[in-house]
Amino acid sequence: HGITPAQLKKILKNGKEKIKTLRSFADEISEPVIKSEISRIAGTAEKIFQDFSKDPKYIKAARQFITYYLDAAINVIRQYADLSDNAPDKKAFQSKVTELLKTINISFETQLKKLYEDDFLNLAVEMKVLEKTIKSEGL
Repeated sequence: HGITPAQLKKILKNGKEKIKTLRSFADEISEPVIKSEISRIAGTAEKIFQDFSKDPKYIKAARQFITYYLDAAINVIRQYADLSDNAPDKKAFQSKVTELLKTINISFETQLKKLYEDDFLNLAVEMKVLEKTIKSEGL
């Protein structure tokens, strides 16, 4: 799949650290809706990295998730945690951050769905090949 075992180990370790960072932010933030959105992001990210562990070929397909979206989400959450207490209009600020986190969640869930769709497509192809083989051998 173009990924060495050492690269896979590094990617998985890095992902685990980023998920841990997300979960620590969720623990620190008191706003329930934002806390919940961050927890959802972390949970979906964890599932994506579990898929990477099972089948490293997905890493190439999800490179943008690894290199951009996850880091951007962490940066936004970090800045929110740093600035939320000093925001001039705290409710408006929380509302904007909540909407952005929901959008991030949708993109993460879409990424995970694409990985699952690839699994189902691969299974369908394998089943079709097996069925043709069985029929061609008259079994």
